[in-house]
Amino acid sequence: WRVKEKADHKLKKQPGVDELTLHLVKNPDILKTVAAQKDRQVVIGFAAETNDLLANAERKLREKGADFIVANDVSGDAFGGDYDQVTILEKEQDPVTWPRMTKDQVAKKLLTLLANRLEKPVRE
Repeated sequence: WRVKEKADHKLKKQPGVDELTLHLVKNPDILKTVAAQKDRQVVIGFAAETNDLLANAERKLREKGADFIVANDVSGDAFGGDYDQVTILEKEQDPVTWPRMTKDQVAKKLLTLLANRLEKPVRE
């Protein structure tokens, strides 16, 4: 989401005004757009969820057209923390949950997954 109309100046406090209403509009769906335009690229999306982690991630994988979805439950300490636990979803594969590890380790393991996928022949 983004604000519908950006202010071109600082919004100053007004005497007697205790509320401010912001109108939001949807952003374009970047993941769906990129996935629809891919040729031989591998598209990885992310699903940061606070509930129904796998159901929401599976829906995202199905609807967006990404090759992988990295799902993580952000209801705990993932935001602002150094550790995370993710589940990797891929079409026609069972979800794979990685153990809790540092975010750097998650990134390295994700890069290894991507490199292995890029070595596979392109499916027509």
